[in-house]
Amino acid sequence: MPSAAGTVLDIAGRYAIVNGSSPAEQYVGDRGVHSDPQPIVTRSVTAASVRGTKSWTPGSGNGFVTAEDLHIRPPPTPHPPHTLSN
Repeated sequence: MPSAAGTVLDIAGRYAIVNGSSPAEQYVGDRGVHSDPQPIVTRSVTAASVRGTKSWTPGSGNGFVTAEDLHIRPPPTPHPPHTLSN
């Protein structure tokens, strides 16, 4: 994840939600795709949960939640391989 530090908020199956502290952003990563996971969702820190392939966040009003299907999101672009020079 692209944060210097953070706290795991939730993990379910292959998905994890991490609240980063530097920068203060929330990341959702797919642990089943990459050994060095890059976030598939980056957003402001908020209440959130992951169940199955859905990420749940507060909705537009009291008592409402919004679900985002993580399975249909395209995977992040992998980093190019590092090369060493002499």
